[in-house]
Amino acid sequence: MLFGAPISQLVFGNTNRGASVALLGIALLLGAMTSAEMSLIQGSGQVAKLAKLSILSSLASMVPIVSIYIWMGVDGVIPALLLGAMLTYVLARISSRGIFDSKARVSWKETFRSGKDLLSLGFAFMLTGMVWTGKDMLIRSSMTSSYGLDATGMYQAAWAISGLFVNFVLRAMGMDFYPRLTAMNQDPSAMREAVSQQIEIGILLALPGVIATIGFSPLIIRLLYTAEFAPASVLLTVLACGVFFKVLSYPLNTIQLAMGDSKGFGAFGLVFGVFELGISYLLLYNFGVVGLAVAFPISTLLHLFAMLCVGRNLIDYRPEKSLLILLTVSLACISACLLMFFVTSSITEIVMAFLFALGSTIFSARNLAKRLGSDHRLVVFAMRIPFGRLLFS
Repeated sequence: MLFGAPISQLVFGNTNRGASVALLGIALLLGAMTSAEMSLIQGSGQVAKLAKLSILSSLASMVPIVSIYIWMGVDGVIPALLLGAMLTYVLARISSRGIFDSKARVSWKETFRSGKDLLSLGFAFMLTGMVWTGKDMLIRSSMTSSYGLDATGMYQAAWAISGLFVNFVLRAMGMDFYPRLTAMNQDPSAMREAVSQQIEIGILLALPGVIATIGFSPLIIRLLYTAEFAPASVLLTVLACGVFFKVLSYPLNTIQLAMGDSKGFGAFGLVFGVFELGISYLLLYNFGVVGLAVAFPISTLLHLFAMLCVGRNLIDYRPEKSLLILLTVSLACISACLLMFFVTSSITEIVMAFLFALGSTIFSARNLAKRLGSDHRLVVFAMRIPFGRLLFS
């Protein structure tokens, strides 16, 4: 709130939006309070309640937020963000009631003594978060000053759609995987098995979405935005590839957190944030907005290789043969879909995109069912739908 005017000057080139930026501080505070309530739910192992809360908060805020945009237009951005943050906090507060009935009485001395490790890890989180958020702000402001607000809007449109998808997958993975891996931090063998399983699940969850995003990117852009945003479809296809690599690296990245390696996590986040900023600037100024989009999959792929080295160092992690085969098949499908996007006509592209998306969905669903087992309720439900027994037998 104090630096609203300087931030507005940095991002927009003037201080006209300083008050709006300052008001976002309230949304940040509400977000922190919401995280505290959701931590109670996640820490108690009530993953289903956490998932329901995410869905309910999205649905509850959708109608009033859309109404604000219809009524106020661009001026409704800040009120909509504040309202969404408030509704999410209220629902999280209601959902967390009754999880812990008794209130703990802890002195400040005991808090600092027992919370040193937590504070150290929290500082690492904060440091890396500030570096990566600052990196994104610098890149956006540089793109605006060099190529104009229209180019930034195109990139932001593609980034928002790809980010929406990756956040969905990573949130689903993080609800259960991070606490479970932390509980195994004294057993490297169990951690290696859990990481491999989570990467496999991540591939199978992400593959249909990535292929559909690449194949249907022109339709997605036109559906969610307008025809003027059509050039953003190329950016979206490139960013979708980076999303896939990010999903792969997430379980490996969690190893450092589960082991309590706050110094390594903070140092690695700082160094790689600076590296991604450098490669983004390099490609932006040499190849424009498309170059900036290409910087994302390049940096996420390099991050994946770096995290493999970290995993090998901490728990002696090495990918299993079955995982490498699954990854090879997935990358081949994504590469073929990318080739189709750039060489086929619009009608052929839609037909091929549908076939690719359908095939990858069936492939992922069958492999997920195989890992869940025939007695799992999702598999039992899938067998009951039309053609389900044929697909999942």
